[in-house]
Amino acid sequence: MKDAINISPFGYAELLRKLPELCSLGRCDAFGEVITTLYHKWSLYKRSVGTIPAILALEKIDCEGPISDNELSLIAEHCPKMRNIRLVYNPVVSRRSSSESELPDLAVLSTISNLDQLGIMSADFYSHSLFTVIKTAGGRLTHLELTNVDELNLAGLMMIGDHCMMLTCLNISSCHYTPEPSDRNKLEQACTPQALSKEKRPFSKLRRATFILTASTHIPILKYPIFFALNLEELKLKQIYQPMEDIFISSLVSWNPLQSLVQFHVTNGPHLSLMAANTLIQACPRLRQIGCVSSWGRVDREELLAFKREIVARNLDISIE
Repeated sequence: MKDAINISPFGYAELLRKLPELCSLGRCDAFGEVITTLYHKWSLYKRSVGTIPAILALEKIDCEGPISDNELSLIAEHCPKMRNIRLVYNPVVSRRSSSESELPDLAVLSTISNLDQLGIMSADFYSHSLFTVIKTAGGRLTHLELTNVDELNLAGLMMIGDHCMMLTCLNISSCHYTPEPSDRNKLEQACTPQALSKEKRPFSKLRRATFILTASTHIPILKYPIFFALNLEELKLKQIYQPMEDIFISSLVSWNPLQSLVQFHVTNGPHLSLMAANTLIQACPRLRQIGCVSSWGRVDREELLAFKREIVARNLDISIE
């Protein structure tokens, strides 16, 4: 379905009605309307076609259109095999379901027992009960993506670390972090050698991480997970609040020696030089790729070519892009 265009919600509804064993629709930004079309008790479509399958076999939803809490209730009820959901949350969508969930806002997601990959865009961490999902269903999650989520704070990050112990992939992009005066002391108290040595430390299974930071006060979003993710293999960073300096890369490897890191990508690096790349190469014995180096502001073409020749001469199996 990835190449399909101009399919209406009614078209998707008809597809699911006739093929209830479909596992995925691919990208479907109208899925909120689709599920309402199928299962709202006053749906004209439902009354006109007569028979609607009670259960759909869908396992994945990728929707960048709005989905309301009532539509999430319909998904939980009629898509029990759902494993992977990515959605834009909109609690004020006017489409109404045939029943009201007892669970507020995003909390209904915690009732989907197979859910292990979750992506939430444009929601509030506390006001929309995303924290409830983390507390009650976080133990099942292996992938978590938060984009443009408001009300995120250090307590929320710690909650994710404590409750999402199976997490292997984390993406936090352009979220609105709420700093508190006590953050620095809390980080120092949490990020200790003793905490790092615990068998059940937070983010111990994290392998891939992506961070897009929008303010200098957002550093805890990066530091807290990175400190504990000793098995991290892939790290992607983009800072859009200010240019990243070489010293930042030195700070990064001081938080975590990154002994398992294989791939590293930094975009928006107008102040980065090859010193940053050398810092990574020296610190990370398993490193195989440094991405976007050609776009770094303090790396010219001739310098980069010479650096690549040096990599070959040193017999290092590292791709510099």
